[in-house]
Amino acid sequence: MGKEVADIALDLLSDLPNVHTVQKYFFWQLIKADPDDNKFVDCAVAVGARYLISNDNHFKVLQKYPYFNIELLKFDAFKAIFFQ
Repeated sequence: MGKEVADIALDLLSDLPNVHTVQKYFFWQLIKADPDDNKFVDCAVAVGARYLISNDNHFKVLQKYPYFNIELLKFDAFKAIFFQ
């Protein structure tokens, strides 16, 4: 879609009251198979997220690091828990 459309979408999202900008200060580099996914893990760690919602199997690497205390949920499991 291009940079212009992405910038507009980000501007719209950033104006929402439940969206917060997260500054990452450490890059964990936990996902070797798809390094582009690391930004999501880094943000989840930075904010102390309890859950990371994804059907992408690359995120299973989080199970090797229990001290982050981030549970990986597939979208259907997330829906079942939070939208009953």
